[in-house]
Amino acid sequence: MSFSNKIKEFYSSKKEFLWLVVIVLVLFSVASNFGGSSFKSVGGYAESSEMMAMNDAPRMMKSASFASEGMAADMHMPQPELYEQAPVEDEERKIRKTANMQLEVEKTAYESAKAAINVVIDSNSGFYTSKNENKHNWYDSHYKTYNIAFKVPKDGFEETIESLRAIGEVKNLNVDSYDMTTQYQDIQADLDSKEKVKARVAELLVKAEDIKDVITIEEKLANLQREIDNYNKRLTNIDRQTDYSTISVQITEKHDVKDTFYEMTPVKEHLENVIISFDDLFSFLSRTVAFIIGILVLFGLYKGYKRITR
Repeated sequence: MSFSNKIKEFYSSKKEFLWLVVIVLVLFSVASNFGGSSFKSVGGYAESSEMMAMNDAPRMMKSASFASEGMAADMHMPQPELYEQAPVEDEERKIRKTANMQLEVEKTAYESAKAAINVVIDSNSGFYTSKNENKHNWYDSHYKTYNIAFKVPKDGFEETIESLRAIGEVKNLNVDSYDMTTQYQDIQADLDSKEKVKARVAELLVKAEDIKDVITIEEKLANLQREIDNYNKRLTNIDRQTDYSTISVQITEKHDVKDTFYEMTPVKEHLENVIISFDDLFSFLSRTVAFIIGILVLFGLYKGYKRITR
């Protein structure tokens, strides 16, 4: 028996099994394409969620910087048990206070809210350090955002916060305080120590007669003075941070009723993904049914042809 005859005999005995294998392979291929399409839809939503996380990213990064600053200050502070310090009265404590507030107002009250903030700053003997205004589009509408950062004396911090509350609807408020008293005391103790050393070295300069001794002592005095100046700058910096509190305010215009639907972004994306999934499923079923019908038609034609040729 020739090789071609063997193949024909094998096909005649196994043809139904071979056709079944072909159909199964084709169905697996179509199912794989459908699975890839579904994954792509879900991936679109995941990418959107990642973008939302990135928008909040700057807010999450700002909070971390404050924590790192506090940790760095603690690392450079001497151990408390190594120093004997007198108890600190409440009015002598060095407390750095900051606040971040987000206000929402009607579009018609936006300009008056900006003016009201200036009134609050002036009435509390404050001054602004930065301000900016942005305009952004939201579908068919335009909205403004106003940011201002300012400082007020520490004694008027709480009163200023309460005055700002009356300007608009408070959407977010964060108030932080950091006690810098121990750090201030440590710097002050080092400064007093250096000044005492400088006074003793100055006495040696008066008694020095040799020119080499005079030069050496003057260099020592210059180094001590640089250290003293550095300590004074650090104390002044802490005084500036604690004598005046920093407040940052953001004013945003409230979105119109017709635009609030678009703010439901996650819900909207879920609905879009569900619709896309149903479309993909319907397309998959349509292609599968059409393919099976085509296979059955071909198989019927083959059967009819075999009957005719017998």
